[in-house]
Amino acid sequence: MKNLSGKVVLITGGTSGIGKATAKFLAEKGLIVYATGRDISKAKDLENIGVNLKYLDLLDEKSMEKVISEILSKHNTIDFLINNAGYGIAGAIEDIPIEEAIKQIEVNVFGQIKLCKMVIPIMRNHKSGRIINITSIASLIPSPFLSWYSTSKVAFSFLTFALRQEVKQFGIDVVELAPAGINTNWPIIAKENLEKFSKNSIYKPMAEKMFKFFDESIKSSPSPDIVAKKIYKILQKKKTKPRYYVPFYAKFVKLASVLPLTSIEKFYQTFFK
Repeated sequence: MKNLSGKVVLITGGTSGIGKATAKFLAEKGLIVYATGRDISKAKDLENIGVNLKYLDLLDEKSMEKVISEILSKHNTIDFLINNAGYGIAGAIEDIPIEEAIKQIEVNVFGQIKLCKMVIPIMRNHKSGRIINITSIASLIPSPFLSWYSTSKVAFSFLTFALRQEVKQFGIDVVELAPAGINTNWPIIAKENLEKFSKNSIYKPMAEKMFKFFDESIKSSPSPDIVAKKIYKILQKKKTKPRYYVPFYAKFVKLASVLPLTSIEKFYQTFFK
């Protein structure tokens, strides 16, 4: 295992949930951590352990360029990029405005890839670097009422694998980490969107049943610390696999993803009865 003390890491979505837990854990391990987000006031406590907080909005390219420029002016490198930022919209496809779906893809896919495109030349100059893209097990099985979120994660997963093959020749490593349910505020935000889009919808009973299930499962899920520890282990590895799962049982969803769609459909039909 590598000693990562003094290495520079940039984390998106680093002010809450998985990102904040990761920023804290990596800083305590001696890394130089830049945690970014749209509301850095939520993570002021991280400054007490040396984390650098920076404003970054994945819909604002100038804010991304500014953060990278500031890091380079101090350290002349970015060793690791952890693309963790993102959010979920929920609701029936018929109910969700296309504009909201486009925004979901812009943040969860294009914003992250833009940041990769900015960081890769820096890593190429140093002939080393590692990017960890956080996807989700939602990318493995199609889910009603989470269609656009799942779509964004499928796209990000496929792009991550393709990017891994393209930049390997430059000494750059790209890895996907697909978490299962983690106890964060993700369901709260998703539920707010659900109520916003499906408040008076014909799909409301089905949507509420689905989200009651998600809400209960998330509350009984592990804390974000388990993801932070997994990320640290991946950063330490000399050789990596294209995809990792966390917690350990998340990989079993991959087994379910090879089932015939008719079997998955029967499950949903039974669930919604």
